[in-house]
Amino acid sequence: MNVDLSEPAEAWLVANVDGYHCPGRLEKFSFGQSNPTYKLSCPGGRFVLRRKPSGQLLPKAHAIEREFRVLKALEGSPIPIPHMFAYCADAELVGAPFYVMDFVDGRIFYDQRLPGMTAEERGYLRCHECRDRRPSCSRAGGLGSW
Repeated sequence: MNVDLSEPAEAWLVANVDGYHCPGRLEKFSFGQSNPTYKLSCPGGRFVLRRKPSGQLLPKAHAIEREFRVLKALEGSPIPIPHMFAYCADAELVGAPFYVMDFVDGRIFYDQRLPGMTAEERGYLRCHECRDRRPSCSRAGGLGSW
């Protein structure tokens, strides 16, 4: 599903996302859970837009503002994450609050059992990185109190 952006949404993106140039287009990823995620393409590059789902939500459900804050705090840490550009609480722009981050090429694991990988590869993905980086994570960006 492709979606063109409104003029107010385009203006916000130009003002808040380095490298964003009009016109932009949203293409919904066909996978994932919980928060709708889109590839945001424009003449200046590719980005990712994550937003809350539409409809009535529980007060603390789908807290993308918290997700953005944690990922932003981890920038510069040993955790490899995409650059976080900005969070927008204005639901009028794309139908719900959202944030924008860099698009990063990589692998997507659709099946958490990780079929086709050796036990060593699965262990590395699930444990090695987190174990080595946990102390850095807890101190990053003032998240130690979380």
